[in-house]
Amino acid sequence: VRSAAAPARHGAGPPSARPRAHPSIAAKGRKGSPRSGKMWVFGLASAPGWLLSGASDGSLVCWEANPASLESALQAKAAEASSSMASHAEIGPQTACSSSGDAEQLAATAREGGGAAEPAAEGQRAEPWNRELLSRCVAAHSNPIYDVKTCAEGTIVFTGADEEIRVWREPWAGAEPVAPGAPATNVQPVAELRIPQLEGSRLALSPVAETNGLAPVEQGRKLVAAAGDSLAYLFDVQSQKLVRNFAGHKDYLHAVAAVERTGLIATGSEDGTCMLWDARAPAAVTTLVVGEIASALCVSDDGNWLAIGGAAKGAGCISLCHLATRVPMAQQRCKSGMVRVNSLVFTPTNLVAGGHGSSLEYWTVNNGEHQVSVRTSNASVYSLAYDPSVGTLAAA
Repeated sequence: VRSAAAPARHGAGPPSARPRAHPSIAAKGRKGSPRSGKMWVFGLASAPGWLLSGASDGSLVCWEANPASLESALQAKAAEASSSMASHAEIGPQTACSSSGDAEQLAATAREGGGAAEPAAEGQRAEPWNRELLSRCVAAHSNPIYDVKTCAEGTIVFTGADEEIRVWREPWAGAEPVAPGAPATNVQPVAELRIPQLEGSRLALSPVAETNGLAPVEQGRKLVAAAGDSLAYLFDVQSQKLVRNFAGHKDYLHAVAAVERTGLIATGSEDGTCMLWDARAPAAVTTLVVGEIASALCVSDDGNWLAIGGAAKGAGCISLCHLATRVPMAQQRCKSGMVRVNSLVFTPTNLVAGGHGSSLEYWTVNNGEHQVSVRTSNASVYSLAYDPSVGTLAAA
């Protein structure tokens, strides 16, 4: 797993409209699944000692990513890189990933502030380091998982899928360590939430809308879900009841984020807008126009900044909005050929973006300037997860 610190040089990667898997930390379809074999990882989340990945066959794979094993992996890779520098002028940034043959990868990026990361050569790809990590595979859903979120210091896990949202308490505790591709373990969720079907003419009900994004609020006591029916839904987790919906977007919702300190909720839609909501108000308090699509949202740890990613004029774009004033900074165009931003994450020093393109882009937070682009072994990036306990950034 590679360090989250931004490497020192620029490396651009070509855009890709459709992802293609490369070997890395690999998540294989569980046996008995009609989609067993190669699959996609759409959602990532971190918990202390764990990296959680939600996959297209409904599996929740919990990778043992404790600080000791990651530090050992990064030190070994740093030693390998130092040795390699004796005969090469430049090398790619460090990775510590595992290989399991022909499956979707979880690429990683290097240790925050540890000094182990080497500059990325121009246009060079960050190759995965073949290291097998133990995993515990939970049969979480019978349909694809699109988002994974954690709260309560990582002990509570939320997974959003095509038909339902499930709540788990330390799901890895009920599963045994297995090699990728082994049968998944059935673990009982502590709660299940469902997006309501909309009523149409003659009392006809709409199909169940898929859940594309999740955001815990009030320390996990409530949960906001972004759905494919253009609405966001606020649930009370303990009672498993719907509190309200947020109506105002004109198209499919891709993302949702919440500011824990103020209770402000942000939603991003295929209608090209990001709306800010107060759960006590019936309508959106602010609408920010992004462009063609607002597909990724992320709030900084201090609650001061909202990052909005999407696409405008045929290219990926990023905006930063100061939440106290609700004034966005000038929109920035992606520099690496990324055609759409799918995921954003804040680290202590940067905003990192991944999307339809093989590079991760590092941006400064205060002034929204592009710092560096680093190619990965992913053809596209759907999700990013930062683990502050060890300063690692994972991409899928």
